[in-house]
Amino acid sequence: MTNWTIFVLTLFAQTLVASSKFENFNLQDNDTTQIAIDTSNAKAFYISGLLFLEQKKYKDAINNFDKAIELNPEYAEAFNERANAKSDIGYTANEKKSQWYDYDKAISINPKFAKAYFDRGVRKCWYENMLKPTIGCPDICKSFELGYPKQKHFFADNCDCSKYK
Repeated sequence: MTNWTIFVLTLFAQTLVASSKFENFNLQDNDTTQIAIDTSNAKAFYISGLLFLEQKKYKDAINNFDKAIELNPEYAEAFNERANAKSDIGYTANEKKSQWYDYDKAISINPKFAKAYFDRGVRKCWYENMLKPTIGCPDICKSFELGYPKQKHFFADNCDCSKYK
């Protein structure tokens, strides 16, 4: 395993921990709590998807993000989190195309969505690091340009953001 691979895997793990959406919310694997969802509310499905994502129940998360998007086809955050869930579930090469589509769609809906650029850039680095370790740097640098502060210090040595302005 190369130093870059270790760097990217460490960064990815730290990003997942640091990006916890529910700091005081921790479901255990055996928690059977059920959440009543307003079936006409996209945000309710989105939040439910985030809860499933936090529990590592990726298929359930994807299903809830699907519902949120069905109810609101312009829901950039739902597209981004669905892409993250697809990434975390370990999709095959063909299935990853839909993951990249979701990141692209989130960004096309909201071109200033810094977190979507960051998430897509990290996944590009993670998946493509053997071929071209800096492939995600343009997206990561764009996220910093838009004010996304997370993990900036980890990329200072590996992404020369001055090249992407």
